[in-house]
Amino acid sequence: MNEPITSLNLSDQDIRDLRKTQIRLLDELDAFCAKHNLLYWIDFGTLLGAVRNGDFIPWDDDIDVSMPMADYKKFLEIA
Repeated sequence: MNEPITSLNLSDQDIRDLRKTQIRLLDELDAFCAKHNLLYWIDFGTLLGAVRNGDFIPWDDDIDVSMPMADYKKFLEIA
């Protein structure tokens, strides 16, 4: 199921709800990383949307997060 969000025939409210959930998950990741001193950053379409739109880009259906490999390995051990 690698269809873009726009092809799923979701209502505008459904898309808003999904994006609110994604933001909540990103907030949880942020808190977790801060607690465990892990470095991460948003990337790709997520970064583009944040900088250019101050929000999601319309066709984006995920949150892109990057992390140094050492922090990622630590993340996997802890999570």
